[in-house]
Amino acid sequence: MTQREGRILRQGNQNPKVQIFRYITEGSFDAYSWQLLETKQRFITSLLSGSYTEREGSDIEDTVLNYAEIKALAVGNPLVKKRVETANELSRYYTLQRKLVETRIRLDKELKELPSKMLHQKELIKKAMQDKQYFDQYRKDVPVAVTSADKNKEAEKRKLLRETLFNAVKNNELQIKERTAFEYCGFKIILPANMAKGKPFVWLEREGKYYVELGDTEVGVLIRIDNYLNNLDKYIENQQKQLFNMGERKKGIQKELGNDENYADVIAELKEKLAEIDEVEGVDGLGLMIGVRLKTKKAADVLNKCFENGLLILTAKDKLRFLPPLNISYEQIDKGLAILKKVLDEK
Repeated sequence: MTQREGRILRQGNQNPKVQIFRYITEGSFDAYSWQLLETKQRFITSLLSGSYTEREGSDIEDTVLNYAEIKALAVGNPLVKKRVETANELSRYYTLQRKLVETRIRLDKELKELPSKMLHQKELIKKAMQDKQYFDQYRKDVPVAVTSADKNKEAEKRKLLRETLFNAVKNNELQIKERTAFEYCGFKIILPANMAKGKPFVWLEREGKYYVELGDTEVGVLIRIDNYLNNLDKYIENQQKQLFNMGERKKGIQKELGNDENYADVIAELKEKLAEIDEVEGVDGLGLMIGVRLKTKKAADVLNKCFENGLLILTAKDKLRFLPPLNISYEQIDKGLAILKKVLDEK
């Protein structure tokens, strides 16, 4: 299948759009072939997505047809089609139920972790506000250079600081421990541990600790630190937004966990339906002359049970045989089928 589509979707195809037609023959072996492909694709998709743990024997067994099923396919038996559809639907609901349980476990774990995360977030905001208050006061207390001499002195001082910091960062690649370079504006400039080449950064630390990414040139290192300190209010605003989002997330998780939706009832119903289909191995006949082959129950036992419940049927060797009159009503048919279903459902 992939090879055939590959000839259409391959590189070099100049057509902007292509159409892929798949032909199947009703009542042929095509249904089994497609079922095999579906099972294989489901396994491959699970493997690639990482949700695959182990392949169960039933995955393989379900694709192996017995002789009766192959015969049923050949004669176009609708029971085989119904069984495939029911089994596929059951498989989908099993997957949905598993995903639902996994999601609930993940959400429950996240909900338990959120209070401590929110507390930590509040602490970050508190420390950042203290640092902003300190830095605002620091700027007011530091005299502004007015004379040319003072300006030149300030420029030389900044040049020395940026050279020192640039060289310290440059020589800090893959160091196993953090170390303090120097203090700047009342903040420690900390050289990080295990810093990779090509992405230099430092930590600014006072009450809080802040990540500042540096450039590749010496000129910009102090400017980036200045910009970060001058925009502490934006950092605080961002942290407050994150705290708000955590609160909203908490409400959303609580609402989700309060929803008791599950697929257990649907799965039970489909399993029951599949069991009913599996008991009936095949149906033969013409018009109202119908023969039903059973897988596990004996035709004679089913006949006796049906008779006890008010339904008259016949047997032909290992088959149930139905020969109703031509003038039978739909109401009588429904009543008879209900009795048969009840008998076949009995364990």
